[in-house]
Amino acid sequence: MPKYLAIDVGSRQIRYLLAEVAGKKVQVFGYGVLDVRDQNAESVKQSSPGDELPTSAKGSKTDSPRKSEDDREVLAERLAAELAKIGGSGLRTIAAVARADVDIRRFTLPPASDDELAELVAVQVLSDAGGAGDGGVVDFVTQPTLPTGERPVEAVVATGKLLESYKALGQRAGVKLRRLVLRPYASASLLRYFKAQGIPAQGIPARGAQAQGKTGAQAAETVLLIDRIGTEVDLIATSDGQVLLWRTMQLDGESDTSQVAEGLISEIVRIVAIAPTHLAAGRTIERIQLLGCEAEYEHLAAELAGQTRLPVEILDPVSLASVSVDLRRDAGSKDLKENEAERELGDGAAPLLGMLLDEANETAPSLDLLNPRKPPPPKNYKRVALLATIAGVVLLYLAGTWLQELHADLEQKNATLTSKLLELRKQGKKLSPQFVLARSIATWESEGIVWLDELRDLTGKFPSAEDMTVRGMTISSLRGGGARIRVTGQVRDPAVIVKMDHDLRDKYRNATSTNFREQGTKGEPSWRFETVITTRRRSAEDYLAHSSSTRKLPGEPAIPNRASRDPSSTDLPLGSVVAKGKSP
Repeated sequence: MPKYLAIDVGSRQIRYLLAEVAGKKVQVFGYGVLDVRDQNAESVKQSSPGDELPTSAKGSKTDSPRKSEDDREVLAERLAAELAKIGGSGLRTIAAVARADVDIRRFTLPPASDDELAELVAVQVLSDAGGAGDGGVVDFVTQPTLPTGERPVEAVVATGKLLESYKALGQRAGVKLRRLVLRPYASASLLRYFKAQGIPAQGIPARGAQAQGKTGAQAAETVLLIDRIGTEVDLIATSDGQVLLWRTMQLDGESDTSQVAEGLISEIVRIVAIAPTHLAAGRTIERIQLLGCEAEYEHLAAELAGQTRLPVEILDPVSLASVSVDLRRDAGSKDLKENEAERELGDGAAPLLGMLLDEANETAPSLDLLNPRKPPPPKNYKRVALLATIAGVVLLYLAGTWLQELHADLEQKNATLTSKLLELRKQGKKLSPQFVLARSIATWESEGIVWLDELRDLTGKFPSAEDMTVRGMTISSLRGGGARIRVTGQVRDPAVIVKMDHDLRDKYRNATSTNFREQGTKGEPSWRFETVITTRRRSAEDYLAHSSSTRKLPGEPAIPNRASRDPSSTDLPLGSVVAKGKSP
């Protein structure tokens, strides 16, 4: 399982939190506070769960004093010793930076896109106070856009000396920093996980005149988050995971507890009163939430509910469903009783846990001084033109190569097809007579005429041999079915031809005789003629139906009635055989 280390370096203290992450589950196994004033490098100052507030003095808004390099070196050495005892190695480390270590600039920029903002912020910071200096960085967050389109911005300026001191601290402690987050934003991240898991507030119910307002689950609600870290208190106005306004209050260690509580409550009441002038139009503080255990903040929550007339709630970090605590694994926590182990995650643990959950869930923080937002690099038009030229040449080369391959392939296919065409032409010439014969046969077959019945029916309607002599007969197919029969011969008298034409005409045939001319000896058939008969195909039954009108040929037996004919008899006339579909 990956191991994470979150650290928060205060004025003369360093807080650390060690955890293992498996999926979405976080197992905290180390938490402690190291103080530079402690002469015993082995000791660890744990947070005091029984204190309602630290024994400090009147509240004020002054920043924490700058930390000296010597203090950071001592803290780094003690952190390294503590990690060696706990067995922390290969840790993914993130750190929080306090308000006193950075410079905050708030200003409003003209309407601009997100890509343009980084450059505009850098220009504004440079014009205000000479920029971040050598090695310094500027990161920023944007507030909700104004109705005019202007962009409110909060910029955080960190000097190069500060960044080097944090990197050196990580090196002395044997770890490498991955992120450097502004502490109030880390605390606000923790609130997002409470909302995502739907965990109710602990201890103090909503009180006051506005208790029936919006619920804490509503995304648009503006919440004042109060997080105590040692002698400092972060007051953070947040909505829907976005930090809208924040202050860091320093507690005086020389005053008694009641004075500290009075000063803190006065500052909270003041922020609630002035918040509408600093927030977007129509926004006010609608709820107050304290980060810590219920026993520590119950009295303070009751006082705030009475004076601000707002719902006041307590959010305990260890109540997160995804977080489990086992500080008995921590070498500095061996003497803790079992029921006190989880209560140790109170004072100062919220920003550490918020950073760790963001890192474990791969959620980028709003502000990260080690990975600040930077303006996009200026476009190098020469490089763009060069790349475009190279791309064009490559495309032309690829297109030319493809066309050449395509042409060669087509040439080869063309040669193959030409060779096959010549071969087929040779075979066609050889097979042409067979094709003609086959076509003729197919045409003849397609006529569907029963020629034996047709010829028998036809000759039965011809004149007798004494009146007509047939010299020739040719039969040819007609397109679309049917046939043409051309008959040439001689008759004794032209009237014979007229009667024959009349007898041949019916719904299946038509007959036309031409080319009459007289020739031959008187008393014999002396008139030559030519008759063209067209006939359509019909079934064998049709031939039998019309056989009664056909003259009986010499020697032909009579056609028996089909109903009385013996089916087993084989002595059948030609017409009957054809009618049954049995061609001779």
